[in-house]
Formats: sequence, C-alpha cells, structure tokens
Amino acid sequence: MIVISNLSRHQQIDADLVEEISRSVLSRYGKPEAELSIAFVPREDIIELNRAWLDKDSDTDVISFNLGANPEGEEIGDIYICTDVAESNALEHGCTLEQEIMRLVVHGVLHFVGFDDATDEQRAEMHGLENKFLEQYGL
Repeated sequence: MIVISNLSRHQQIDADLVEEISRSVLSRYGKPEAELSIAFVPREDIIELNRAWLDKDSDTDVISFNLGANPEGEEIGDIYICTDVAESNALEHGCTLEQEIMRLVVHGVLHFVGFDDATDEQRAEMHGLENKFLEQYGL
C-alpha cells in the first residue's frame, strides 16, 4: 500500500504517477508488498524533520525512513519530499518540476529499499538508477 499526502503549496503533483513509479522501484527490488507513506511537504517541515531525526539544521530535498517490518512481515516506511527544494533543484538542473519530483520519488524509494549515497560512487550508482526508472516513464 502506498499513501500519498500533499501538504505543500504545489498542487500539480500527479499522485497516480508517484504511486506507479514507487511500485516499479519496490517491485524491482523485491518489496512489492511494502507499505509506504509519501508526503510532499514545505521547506519549514523538511527542516524540522531534518533537525529532529538527522541532527541537521538545514533543508534537504528528500528524507526516507525504513521503519522495519509490520506484523505481517512487510516493510513499512515514510518518505518526505520538499517541493520547495525540488522547485529550486529543477531550476538549477534545467528540468521541469514534475521531472525533479519524480526523480526524488525514485531516490527516496531507493533509499527505502537499501541504497545509500554517502560516497561519490554510491551517488553515481543511485543517479544512474534514477535515470533508468525515469526513462521508463518518458521523464
């Protein structure tokens, strides 16, 4: 199950596409039954989450939490995407807001399934995977 919440000022988020892309990533990495909550939040909310859970006093584009397994054994998690940062990223990278949001969806789900981006090599691997998934959707 994937639950999508839009708490941001950006109302043009395609929830169906977010769900479809998320399911694609989950299925590819053997977690099709995972339960995810994906929330689109404003900058002030992501700063508070970053401060409270990651001890960082700044904004970021995406935060992903894998919360372990539910009683049925399916993994559960929360992904928070800051649409304000996504908007800035899109301008910086010369892409549309939708493309950047979907990249962050893939990025967050990749973190959920176990990928990390702490090193240059890991970042490059994740970026390549993001591109592969986005290409499947013409993004």
